[in-house]
Amino acid sequence: MTQAIEITAMVLLVLAMVVNGFIRRPGRKFSWPMFIRHASVVVDLDGVRDGRREDINIYALFPAGEEFMMSTGELQEVIDYLGTQYEDIQGNGIVRYSGGVLEVRIRNGVMAVGSD
Repeated sequence: MTQAIEITAMVLLVLAMVVNGFIRRPGRKFSWPMFIRHASVVVDLDGVRDGRREDINIYALFPAGEEFMMSTGELQEVIDYLGTQYEDIQGNGIVRYSGGVLEVRIRNGVMAVGSD
């Protein structure tokens, strides 16, 4: 009898975790609470070095296999660092977070975030 109660309690606990962690909240995009830790930034950058425009691979700045999720503030820090190597940095992209999706524009090494 005690074992049946323990199994029932465990099943109810797991079910509650699944419902709370994996079910979307009504009217919200990307609203799985178990997975929302940070904003996800997808951006395409190019820079001018020695008068020539070239694509910038920001993944090359991080160790191989490193988990690559960053906020807009961290992206600005990366852009500031790249500003020491490039004369001009420009790009476009998006930020995905629990509240939805925002558009990102980088002009002259300065990031501006706006709504879609």
